Amino acid sequence: MSRIIPLNTTFSDGSVTTHPQPTATLVVADNEAWERLVAQELMKQGGDPQYKECVLSALPAGYQLYYSYRAVTTSAPGDPYFFGHPDGGKYRAAKEFVPHFEWLDRADPSTGGRPTGPPCVCHLCVKQRTKEATRRGDPLTVASLGGLVGASSANFYGPANQDNVADWVASAGGDPMTG
Repeated sequence: MSRIIPLNTTFSDGSVTTHPQPTATLVVADNEAWERLVAQELMKQGGDPQYKECVLSALPAGYQLYYSYRAVTTSAPGDPYFFGHPDGGKYRAAKEFVPHFEWLDRADPSTGGRPTGPPCVCHLCVKQRTKEATRRGDPLTVASLGGLVGASSANFYGPANQDNVADWVASAGGDPMTG
């Protein structure tokens, strides 16, 4: 029997306007699989030994799972993509979405429903803040971007004590948002 993890429905930044149009190789899927995977990842990261029995009560409004198939004739499962982020980007795995889900879950009715605390550390939000900081000419530091590393997303962004993102990018030989 599944343990239901309730969803804080106070706020969602999900937007159906960022969803792609379905095609022969990109199809809308049932969100049930994603509800299970996100809940399991949340509980696994929290150290729950029974994480495989968990499922979310729902996903945030405006988000939708799609499957992308490499060929129209294939019967193999497609690659999952989760759309709805306000910048139009997609999540390719539940593990990528968990930091954003945790941020959405901090929504507070007393602040008009917006999440409280530090900014979101998912790769799409960090990428969006990086673009904004670059456009303004701000130095790319962890402080100027509102932080990069949250407890659940340390695997994605490198060491939590990294002060200069530009140095880290150069030393890692890549983009901190895509690995």
